[in-house]
Amino acid sequence: MQVTLIAEDLSAVGQISMVAALNILSAFGITTIAMPTTILSTQTEAFGLPATLPTLSWRTTASAHWQTIPDMEINSALVGYVGDVASVHQLMTELATVNPALVVIDPVMGDQGQLYPGFDQRYVAAIKQLAQSATILTPNWTELQLLTDQPLGQKATPAKVAELLNQLPQHGISARVVVTGINFNATVAIAYQDTTGQICFIEQPKFAGHFYGAGDTFSALLCGYLQRELPFEEALQAAADGVYLAITATAALPVAVRKFGLQLVPVLAKIVQQK
Repeated sequence: MQVTLIAEDLSAVGQISMVAALNILSAFGITTIAMPTTILSTQTEAFGLPATLPTLSWRTTASAHWQTIPDMEINSALVGYVGDVASVHQLMTELATVNPALVVIDPVMGDQGQLYPGFDQRYVAAIKQLAQSATILTPNWTELQLLTDQPLGQKATPAKVAELLNQLPQHGISARVVVTGINFNATVAIAYQDTTGQICFIEQPKFAGHFYGAGDTFSALLCGYLQRELPFEEALQAAADGVYLAITATAALPVAVRKFGLQLVPVLAKIVQQK
């Protein structure tokens, strides 16, 4: 049995991170192993300081157990929010041990021009190391600046995005990189480099406000579509369309409700219908 390892936080409230990933990959018919990197009472941005439960000891024991199961192979991995340096190092060891063919890493460190609460430069350095384990890397615009040692808060332009993408190999990143959440004047875009080296953009209409969990949802969708063996650019478009569908449904709700994550029902229904 081939399975996908999901390593990210489990937030008890809302359709965020691991909750979203489990739902999305289940809709694809993918069998998963859940490795919560930390357990949170809520996400870290919108509800005040969450209660946290470290899982490092459990993860180490669980990983040893999984390796004794003879008819189970971890052939792919989806990595999101990790939370602390020790957990990042444990996860790097885990990925090196199981060596999955597909490793989609969302290097969750910050957004909107700043680090997430509780993170510092030591954590950024650890995530840069983890990023070297990826086959697919999905930073947002803020995280791309962190990965390339740029000052935060720069305005995104097509030329600047291309410049930073082209710098990534100098920072040890060999993965295919997809930059999410790029805000242009009237659109929000993802950016990637095609097989010829050209920087390409997929742009969609922008909704006002912030939508929590959009990056989590995109990475999970991309992981799922790639496992359906879609060509890379088709998988990117399908994942971008799925996020847009979820944001469209979420934008119809009161702003106070958005902190609970995206409305995933229409996305899950579409995935199932496409089987």
